[in-house]
Amino acid sequence: MLARIGLLALAVMLTAGCSRVLDTQSVESEIKDKLEQQLSGVTVEIDCPEDIEAKKGESFDCIATSEDDNKAKIVVTQTDDEGSIDFRVEELLDEG
Repeated sequence: MLARIGLLALAVMLTAGCSRVLDTQSVESEIKDKLEQQLSGVTVEIDCPEDIEAKKGESFDCIATSEDDNKAKIVVTQTDDEGSIDFRVEELLDEG
């Protein structure tokens, strides 16, 4: 019985230290698809940081680069802890 309690306590401690990380490729793909649709076929590439903890309300920045090398800062806000997001184009960035 004590062994079971000890194993259960160990399992709780191990999972408590683990956090869910966003699927960066999925986030980039979602932003890319929506931006290209809004921009009527302009091709963009999206670069987001890796290892972002999934946490409702948290924000992070990505960079969108168009086929002619124009860049824009994208602010991404997590709408839940499961990877759902909203985003907005925050600002155009200087070339160079």
